[in-house]
Amino acid sequence: TLCGEAASIARLRAAADAYEARVLDAVDRLGDRGAPASTVARSAGRGSQREADRKARRAATLAQVPSAAEALAAGRLSVEHVDSLARAAEAFGRGQAADYRPSGATEVRAAGTVAALKPWDLEMMS
Repeated sequence: TLCGEAASIARLRAAADAYEARVLDAVDRLGDRGAPASTVARSAGRGSQREADRKARRAATLAQVPSAAEALAAGRLSVEHVDSLARAAEAFGRGQAADYRPSGATEVRAAGTVAALKPWDLEMMS
């Protein structure tokens, strides 16, 4: 059915987003030996700097929360869920109240707890 096909496309898109995040994280781990992930994302994707920055933040978030990365790859999360988590983590890292209301997949709710956010190296995400 067409609904099944649309669901398949959504799962493929989520898997591609998760793969892109792993690649951008690997780029960032090169440090000074390579271009920043946002530069690579913009060049490769031919998109805006805003979208490239969002992809780089998404990659850093997923590197810190492997269960969320696995859930995205499996299609249980969307990039919107991950982007929301990244914004909350950045706010938390700046000592600001994070407007984050975890819902949906278990991974999103678990990652959204303060206990899960504290050990993050949030400097990477800003």
